[in-house]
Amino acid sequence: MAARGWAYAHLLEDFRDGLWNAGWSILHHRSVYAIGWLDHQVAILRAGGSAVSRFDLPVYPAPINVAMVPLALLPFGWAGVLYTALNAAAMFAGLYLMDLRDWRCYAVVCASWPFLYGICLGEVGPYLVLGAGIVWRYRDHVVAPALATASIVTAKVFPWTIGVWLLATRRFRAFFVGLGFGIALLLIGWAVVGWQGMTTYPRLLSDVSTLEDASGDSIARVIAWAGASREAAAIVCLLVACGLLAWAWRVRDERRSFSLAVMAALAGTPVVWDHYMVLLFVPIALMRPRFSWEWLGPALIPVGVYCSLHVWPDSNGFRSAICWLLLEAAIIVWVGVGLERGRLLAQMTGRRVWRLGGIAPWRPSRDGPRSGW
Repeated sequence: MAARGWAYAHLLEDFRDGLWNAGWSILHHRSVYAIGWLDHQVAILRAGGSAVSRFDLPVYPAPINVAMVPLALLPFGWAGVLYTALNAAAMFAGLYLMDLRDWRCYAVVCASWPFLYGICLGEVGPYLVLGAGIVWRYRDHVVAPALATASIVTAKVFPWTIGVWLLATRRFRAFFVGLGFGIALLLIGWAVVGWQGMTTYPRLLSDVSTLEDASGDSIARVIAWAGASREAAAIVCLLVACGLLAWAWRVRDERRSFSLAVMAALAGTPVVWDHYMVLLFVPIALMRPRFSWEWLGPALIPVGVYCSLHVWPDSNGFRSAICWLLLEAAIIVWVGVGLERGRLLAQMTGRRVWRLGGIAPWRPSRDGPRSGW
């Protein structure tokens, strides 16, 4: 009964407190952001006290809050049902845009902890997968990947690595159009709410970063556990992301380079929660469009966390972070190094053994990137 009560209490918690309430506040001309409460928590933390590290408040920029206004017109129950349906549809549409057609892969996704956790909380992770899918499918166009990149970076800053991937692959028009779209989205969103909270929003982001840094399943979490400062952990995360982007820039195969750019997004943010890990399905879908054992990785992580009880019995957060980071590292090595062996073997034998890498060799298009949609 206690577990059932907890589930009901936390069902769509992040959607209710962070998104639906923001749209409701805009409708009723009320302040969206609790900047005073966040400032108080940061003051407690800096004074050596115990501040909260996990909270559910509106922290998204104005464009995302404005997008929630139509849902805020509905009662929370109906809005939650509609949002959940759209959330699931976004996840499946994103994978479909990556040419995933095997129903077994979709079944594994539905049973995986990151997807179920994000759906239950009402998080935006599936929309990030949809944005990545649009960028990949229409990568040789301009408007579609530009708008998709601008949207997901506006919603969550950490997928900025996808924008860098556009630059690395010489899609300059898409990058600069996306930059323009992003600026326009921010200006229009703030204008709609009467510029409310715009001047204090940078301080709000700083407060959230201070309270949540080195939390969840990030590299920063492990570094902070080792005793490093918050600033040092953030710098290490940024250096890892830049290293992965440099690797993606050197890789000629676009499937591999895009996969590395997505992994750089997860590695580069100091705050990573379990539901962010739906992005792990992006490189898996690109590398293995049919069901294989790699699809079981994100689904089996809870088993690894449980089995590691004998190693770190008193550090639940650290245990989970280690398990997720090991999976991320395995995917990065698999994408960046393991597939190269198939390429080298093909060169040595002179035979077409590209199936060892799971993908066909990439060849640059003679026509070059196309414009428009």
